Amino acid sequence: MIQRGDDRFMAPAAQSIQAAVHRVIAKASLSNELKVAFVKVVVVLISSILDVLVFFFPQRLIGEASVPPTVAIISIGACFIYTGFLIALRQPSAWRWLPKLQIVIPLFDSLLIALFITNISSVLGDSQPQIITNIAAFCCLLAVFGAPKVLDNHADKAVQAAQKILSEVKQLSPLPIGIGLHSGSIVAGCLGTDGHLEFSVIGDTVNVASRLESLTKEVDSSLLISKATQQRLKSLSLQSLGELPIRGRDEHIEVFVLPPS
Repeated sequence: MIQRGDDRFMAPAAQSIQAAVHRVIAKASLSNELKVAFVKVVVVLISSILDVLVFFFPQRLIGEASVPPTVAIISIGACFIYTGFLIALRQPSAWRWLPKLQIVIPLFDSLLIALFITNISSVLGDSQPQIITNIAAFCCLLAVFGAPKVLDNHADKAVQAAQKILSEVKQLSPLPIGIGLHSGSIVAGCLGTDGHLEFSVIGDTVNVASRLESLTKEVDSSLLISKATQQRLKSLSLQSLGELPIRGRDEHIEVFVLPPS
């Protein structure tokens, strides 16, 4: 009888623990969504202002006699919608219905990008065909080599991928591109809730790689490689730039670039 009583109490206890864990994960995920939503509102607001200016002063800004109002209308509408998302995410109980928003928001993102590129292409595609590649150049990409599957030669693969990206982008767009490579331990896994899971990596290694990417603008080099990655390379020699300061870190790290071809 005692054992049966324990079993009856263990089920509610397990459910309470599961609910508490779900609540903690949902609130952590909500915090990330809030940061992203705020950035989106700022970006779309700036875009809306620029699109309205282009609509009213097309000749002066882009050299066109006139432009249709479609892009400006889409931008203004998107600004209102993203502001609505941000307000909804700031509600105290937002974590309860976050999974539904995490389904709706990515769908709206995809729709907005498709509409934006389609209309920009229809307005400027004939006179400036490189416009689409320039829009794509503003995108940021995080690539991971060695997770979730282990790679023995992950450093070499990363450098080869970086070289390929630089070569391809150079043919498509005149805009500069920056890539930072760093190696080390990370925390990798799926973050989010049942409705929206994403594979993600976090840790100091990720932060340093991001700082190296930002540093490419200051040293006028498209690819910067840390000493930690350089030491793992098996088939490529690099040129050292010496130890450089990294934003957010007290100590400097040695940085390498590809040798001049």
